[in-house]
Amino acid sequence: MNVNPFLYSLKVWLSSVVVAPFFYLIIQYYVRPIHTQDIADSTLSPLSNYFFFTFLELILSFLTWVAFTILVYIIVGLCLKHPLRIWLLFAAGIILTFATFLLIGFPIEFKYDDPFFYLPFCNSFCIGWGIWFYRLD
Repeated sequence: MNVNPFLYSLKVWLSSVVVAPFFYLIIQYYVRPIHTQDIADSTLSPLSNYFFFTFLELILSFLTWVAFTILVYIIVGLCLKHPLRIWLLFAAGIILTFATFLLIGFPIEFKYDDPFFYLPFCNSFCIGWGIWFYRLD
């Protein structure tokens, strides 16, 4: 069995960094089209908003990726059964994603009209999807 935890965690993380801002901006457009422009300067295009959020994701989630990579190495070393590995990584990825938002002081208030309410959920969805989509072994 050829397992490369580093590449696996890198693929999961970079997929989230690239895809989550796209989902977030689409949700913002449909849920709160007026406030989409409040996120960044109103003169920025949607493409500029995407690159802004992608850059923000890259910077703010780097330490989370490092922690996730360490957890992947630990879980791969301890768990022999593939389904258990994936479920543990799934749970760890979701917890680390929300923990990152809490640690950076991101207010996670459960109000659907908050412009940033959907951001941690978009990230969690992408992390969870990446964990199941990419092959660990």
